[in-house]
Amino acid sequence: MFPDRDFDPLVIDEYNRITINEFERIRDFLILHYKLTSRDDAALWRYCSGMSVPEPLQNKIEHFRAYGRLLTDGPADLFGPDSWLAVHIGQMNWPQRTDPLLSYRRVDGRAWLAKLRAAMAAAAEKLPDHGSFIARHCTADK
Repeated sequence: MFPDRDFDPLVIDEYNRITINEFERIRDFLILHYKLTSRDDAALWRYCSGMSVPEPLQNKIEHFRAYGRLLTDGPADLFGPDSWLAVHIGQMNWPQRTDPLLSYRRVDGRAWLAKLRAAMAAAAEKLPDHGSFIARHCTADK
């Protein structure tokens, strides 16, 4: 954003806005890991699970917990929906109910997931087993 040395305040303000937003999204993604933890074996974990969080993150947590909705900041978000989903589910933050918006989708989710499951199973069948992979790619040079 700074192709010259004018340092136009308009450009500086936009650069700062973009940078602040990016750092806040990264901050929220990291906090999510600690906020949702179920660990309580040390003061750190007890503090983290009880801490207050920034409002945008609290909103994301509540929407996911209520409906399974992943609120993201669009394509500019460094961490996409898959990453947010992995943390929510990995930390056992399960949705309390199905999002009513799903009834308006035109995709048969069960059929799509069955097709995906079959494709993954077929791909897995083509892969070497663990021992064969290690023997081929990880042997120590003697």
